[in-house]
Amino acid sequence: MKSKLRQTLKLTVAAVLAATAVSATTQTAATAAEQEPATMHCVVVLAKIQPGEKFSREISRRCSTSPAGVQKSAALINLATLYTDADFKGYSWTFQGAEPCDAAGYGWREIDWGIDNDASSLRVYNNCRWSKMYDEVNYGGDYKAGVDDYAFIGHEMNDRISSLIVHA
Repeated sequence: MKSKLRQTLKLTVAAVLAATAVSATTQTAATAAEQEPATMHCVVVLAKIQPGEKFSREISRRCSTSPAGVQKSAALINLATLYTDADFKGYSWTFQGAEPCDAAGYGWREIDWGIDNDASSLRVYNNCRWSKMYDEVNYGGDYKAGVDDYAFIGHEMNDRISSLIVHA
């Protein structure tokens, strides 16, 4: 009887210890995930806006937790980069296309994957000189239009961009 009781106690203690270890491991993993930065550097490949369309079609997206982890395609060209901080610093989202901007340009109808309402600076490339930044999706709400780069997009649009168009 005594050995059965010991055996039962050993199994119960072992089960409690195992459950505690699993719980601690789960809590540690959850805490690490909470502290680890989200994917904050992306390269998005877009198609040009076609006649009769208002928005670009997303071809692909590659993201990483570090800028070095995101490989930009050598076959494509950079169009624009949004940064979370002023002076082209912080997390970044670079948009690429097959050809430079023209009058139709490239447009992002909904910036929903990490930089929505978080951009503070904008750099444009390859003939994409004009930009129009909107505080709502689908080019809605308040907007700011301008030419060339913005080391700081201004207080009126800082951390408010939800859609964007760039063109020649």
